[in-house]
Amino acid sequence: MIYSFSTTSCILQDVTLSIGVPITHSIWIKANKVATLGFRNPGTSALVSSNINVNTNWQRFVVTATSTAATSRFLIDNRLANGYGTTGLELALFGGQIEQGAFVTSYIPTTSAAVTRSADQLSFPTGGWYNQVAGTAVGTQSYQSSSGTSFPMLWRFDDGTLANRWNAFYNQSANAVGFDGITSAVNQGGNSFASSTSATTTIAARNSLNNMRSAKDGVLGSLDTSWSPPTVTQYLGTTVAPANKWISKFKYYPIGVIDSQLQLLSQ
Repeated sequence: MIYSFSTTSCILQDVTLSIGVPITHSIWIKANKVATLGFRNPGTSALVSSNINVNTNWQRFVVTATSTAATSRFLIDNRLANGYGTTGLELALFGGQIEQGAFVTSYIPTTSAAVTRSADQLSFPTGGWYNQVAGTAVGTQSYQSSSGTSFPMLWRFDDGTLANRWNAFYNQSANAVGFDGITSAVNQGGNSFASSTSATTTIAARNSLNNMRSAKDGVLGSLDTSWSPPTVTQYLGTTVAPANKWISKFKYYPIGVIDSQLQLLSQ
């Protein structure tokens, strides 16, 4: 549907939410001309918008902030009084979405009530792209967890058993995120980094013979010189003991990168 947007027009919807959590607004927009509009910053009582530049192509616009108010106003603004005001503007809109999280995810249809997204069951076999002797994995994810004694997984490589694996996880009892591995049912060690029950973090890990190390958000863990890489057959995003998380990016390199690069990859 095409909407005519006069210089006194805006569209908006208010949604209740919790204070102190990351909130992301997103929407697809195509216009009949180039224009600058306002896209209200989420989760704040301040009337502050980010400028977005629309044109005749479909584009997805995203704004993220930590909520400081109990209501988030989803608002697209072309009002002259607020510094915008393109005349003769027509917009096609799709997929407006408010999410709890620090980054945008794929569109999920809703009606008048919020919808909880089912976990994606991400897994695929290793192949010629995977190096059993040495490799580096980098994952950026937001997660939420409760306290307890479990170790919910952020990402993982394994052979379908617990005996051979290397993975990143959240340690509920220690309020930490970590990286470790097991080869032929023998613990190979790992690294641990202080964290909290809710965070966005990047973990880079090197799985290399007698040369394991990981880094979290630019901080290097300790070097392990007695590490034996496990033989694995699959990558798992969420299918084994999964954390409640959103993976925004995951990369694998079939080499064990040097410490300085490992640190940079995690920043």
